[in-house]
Amino acid sequence: ELGCRFFLEPQRSPDAGVFCDMRGLRQWLQPYWKDKQILNLFCFTGAFSVHALSHGAEHVTSVDLSGSYLSWLDDNLELNDLDKSQHEGIESDALKALDRLRRKGQMFDVVLADPPSFSHSSSGTWSVQNDLARLVNGMLRVLKPNGMLILASNHGKLSPKQFSKAILDASRKVSRRLRLVYVHQPGPDVPALLAFPSSRYLKCWVLQG
Repeated sequence: ELGCRFFLEPQRSPDAGVFCDMRGLRQWLQPYWKDKQILNLFCFTGAFSVHALSHGAEHVTSVDLSGSYLSWLDDNLELNDLDKSQHEGIESDALKALDRLRRKGQMFDVVLADPPSFSHSSSGTWSVQNDLARLVNGMLRVLKPNGMLILASNHGKLSPKQFSKAILDASRKVSRRLRLVYVHQPGPDVPALLAFPSSRYLKCWVLQG
């Protein structure tokens, strides 16, 4: 994808290891990675982490609750001959990881998250409809001034209005003014049926502030 290579498992699910509906966003971001400190939450197999390092990011921190996905990400880094000293994988609940990073004083130029709609773990239950504002709040607390926040949701039942409200509520809580600089839509290989609004499932904003 766009010059980067990934291990795939076509039999496991339709995504096979890379979410292709985000390809256009990864292409748009190519000029913005250079010399940046990146935090990739809910990183899955690390497509954004691989692209960031391939395009000159100074360091990438990738967070996922699944050790299996982090191991897969590690294999993808090797496949692209990337320097692993520039990458840290953290096996953790994203909200807890954000709190730890904040308390340690770590700050990032780019913070991105593409969370699942629902998940269950020993840490509790995640619901994008209930927890999105809390996630954005945590992301903003580790984002450098004038940094870039990238947020996506593929939950069809989360309306664009709810998505926007969660971001606004979180930004107001921490007194952080954000500018919307880019809205990503899937490419022509991920078409939506006009008569089925939920097929226009993806909400994905790039914000700065």
